Amino acid sequence: MNLKLTLRAALLALACAGLAGSLQAAEPKLPGKLIIDAKPFIDQLLENQWKEEKLTAAPRTSDAEFMRRVCLDITGQVPLPHEVRVFEEDPSPDKRPRLIDRLLESDDYAQHWANLWTQWLMAGPLPEPAHRERFRDWLRGQLADEVSHKELTKKLLTATGKAQENPATLFLRSHLGLEQPKNRWGNEGRFNVEPATWRTTRAFLGIQVSCIRCHDHPWNANLKQKDFWGLNVFYRQLDVTADGAQVDNPQLNRNGLIFYEKRNGVFVPPIAAFLDGRQLRHFQGPNDTRRDVLAEFVVTAQNFAPALVNRYWGQFFGRGLNLWPAVDDFGNNNVVVHPELLHRLSAEFATNGHNYKKLIRWICNSQAYQLQSVSNASNLSPDTEVWLSRMPLKELKPEQRLNALLRALRADETLTPAEQRQFRQRWRATMERPEVSDEMDYNICVQWQTVPVHFEAALVMHFDRDIIRMLEHRRGVVAQAVQAGKVATVLDELYLAALNRRPTARETAWIERELAKAKPEEVTAFWQDVFFVLLNSSEFIFNR
Repeated sequence: MNLKLTLRAALLALACAGLAGSLQAAEPKLPGKLIIDAKPFIDQLLENQWKEEKLTAAPRTSDAEFMRRVCLDITGQVPLPHEVRVFEEDPSPDKRPRLIDRLLESDDYAQHWANLWTQWLMAGPLPEPAHRERFRDWLRGQLADEVSHKELTKKLLTATGKAQENPATLFLRSHLGLEQPKNRWGNEGRFNVEPATWRTTRAFLGIQVSCIRCHDHPWNANLKQKDFWGLNVFYRQLDVTADGAQVDNPQLNRNGLIFYEKRNGVFVPPIAAFLDGRQLRHFQGPNDTRRDVLAEFVVTAQNFAPALVNRYWGQFFGRGLNLWPAVDDFGNNNVVVHPELLHRLSAEFATNGHNYKKLIRWICNSQAYQLQSVSNASNLSPDTEVWLSRMPLKELKPEQRLNALLRALRADETLTPAEQRQFRQRWRATMERPEVSDEMDYNICVQWQTVPVHFEAALVMHFDRDIIRMLEHRRGVVAQAVQAGKVATVLDELYLAALNRRPTARETAWIERELAKAKPEEVTAFWQDVFFVLLNSSEFIFNR
């Protein structure tokens, strides 16, 4: 790339930043009648709140905005230029729900949500880097097979065996905590399993209990220190054999007692009980492990369905249905401001077999999901964001940005499969962040956040050898577009590839003026610079 032209293109991007396209796009018309899987109560309940709060909802998205948004949210990918073109030519009134269905049936759906679940469940480091990929692949298979949330949760909480044979074991293997002195295993268990305790409640119940291992919760009167340790007992018989298999060992923590220290220095044993008071001794059958009982308690808990609904809602809207954006922090400190909506969605989710795809269809087919992200005089204040009268801006997750880059740069044409794998590994090693979570993860998270992710992404974009190779490749987007010769055709292709929309008249005029200044031998480099800047623009790195 030409540095001078890159700087000139950067000025172009700054001048054009924030300009919205007006693409009217849709997806290919499919045969047959489509029955739209939607829940009208979603929009009705939100509209009632908008009226009460005197809010004017944002306008409906253009088809271009919707296509990019829903592709990123469901598959973690951006659409290809030819898909956008076909989509915009489809006059069908049901093209949006058809697109939703097509995306949910794609391989990219399972891959994307496996990436998300890996991030949610694997907050801590694993002893073998390959384990994370193995776990991700297992999750992808579960999602592709449409395993229910209830079944998936049980598999994760009760998994036994070696990681190579049953990757579900890696969830708890990554959260075993500290190993106890061997002479204490019989009484206390081999591991303190504190990370497993708080990760389980946070991931599957939306309840954060990490702080109550040391004291009663300061803001949530329902959570006491005894609750943490009573739950912790369920995992105290977890063991790892010499050949690496995860098992339940009845010789560990034989009497089911552990002692925790209260704030006054007194050590007391908790009753092995779930957060809602159900006790292990009342429900454990002769052939049940403690984890079997715990798994049943979790999937029948009052918070089980709402926790998943809130997490998924937050993934699509950028915030949960609580006062604060966190999707996994139910309690007095983060009240639910859309209680009826959460209750009804959770009830439908449970009634429909805890089916992930059905929940996604309900959310994406709602009119609320299809609102623009622009604000108006009534919802300009950040305080009004909680009412969802416009779509919050959502920054692309590292994996989404990676996928969008590789697709926009035509990695399938410009890199070998081995080179693509290596690029993904480098990107993940640099960009992936464990979510800020529990106390034992805190130091890891602080280290990761020392350097802003934007800065690291910029370094990768500017200096990674494969980025430059894909940009300059003879089968790359720029080279193929330039062959058309016409400026309008080149611009269309580059904008559709990067931003999934056509350039505005103002953007076109600006670029044509800049192109006129380039020498003939600089034309290809100029277009490479334009495309490079589009890939670094705020419009590319946000899902609007």
